[in-house]
Amino acid sequence: MLELTENAAGAIKRAIERSQEDSSGLRVTLVDGGCAEMKFKLDLVREASAGDGVFNYDGFSIFIDPATGDLIKGTRVDYVENLDGGSFVFQNPQAESTCVCGKSFTPARDA
Repeated sequence: MLELTENAAGAIKRAIERSQEDSSGLRVTLVDGGCAEMKFKLDLVREASAGDGVFNYDGFSIFIDPATGDLIKGTRVDYVENLDGGSFVFQNPQAESTCVCGKSFTPARDA
């Protein structure tokens, strides 16, 4: 479903370890907004919501809601650090166009 780079997996693990909540993974959803039509929303959560796809990685899980799954199939997730800090960057093959920041996209009309 999602391809995580080593940097992305490490950033997720660190976020879970530092979390004040009892988190076991990252929930990925899409919401309206961003520079393009849709943007990724990431939340540390304890468990999957009903209907979520669950993908287990080394030490954590990724939970993807059903409405999001087809729109992000094959997406590569990286974590990039720069002078402003760090952020996740998404390369989505299902996108018709993407924002230069790598955080939002316009889905292909046939997706």
